[in-house]
Amino acid sequence: MRHIEPYCNCDILSLPLYDESIGLCCESGAFSCLEIRFILTRDVGYFIIQVYLPSLLVVILSWVSFWINVEASPARVSIGLLTVLTTTTQSTSINASMPRVSYVKAMDVWMSVCLVFVFAALLEYALVNVLVRRRGIRILHSIPRPQFALPGFPLQATQPPPPSEPEVNIEESQLDQVQRESCRSHMLKC
Repeated sequence: MRHIEPYCNCDILSLPLYDESIGLCCESGAFSCLEIRFILTRDVGYFIIQVYLPSLLVVILSWVSFWINVEASPARVSIGLLTVLTTTTQSTSINASMPRVSYVKAMDVWMSVCLVFVFAALLEYALVNVLVRRRGIRILHSIPRPQFALPGFPLQATQPPPPSEPEVNIEESQLDQVQRESCRSHMLKC
């Protein structure tokens, strides 16, 4: 097989190439053969920086609402709606810049999964809000929370101390007994 160099030194679509051979050669005899080899690879750096990383950060931003207090409804709803709208806008702009095809692309699957995670975080807040309203705020305060102390700063008591037993002072009880006996002897009400 003879290797033929192209007449012009042109870069086909400026794409890096990988090894893929297409041949019109017959194995049935000693005939001349024409074989064209295109080596194509996709540069994924652009998609990682422009699509995957930003959409991943938006999903992580939606998880921030898990650490916001339940009573802070405006903050949680704002983060939830902002992330849903951002994911939808990203998906729309990505599809506008890609060719229209009849099959599902990997980018469509990625953006759909991101949208599901973001929307699930918003639904989680709605579920927690309903449960808190049904059972009351006590559900949150009954969960034991870890306590951390910095060196030199003692932990503050988060719960009131248990009631202590009343102190019995022997002298006062003896005085009460003497007073009652004297009231009885004098038939007075004390």
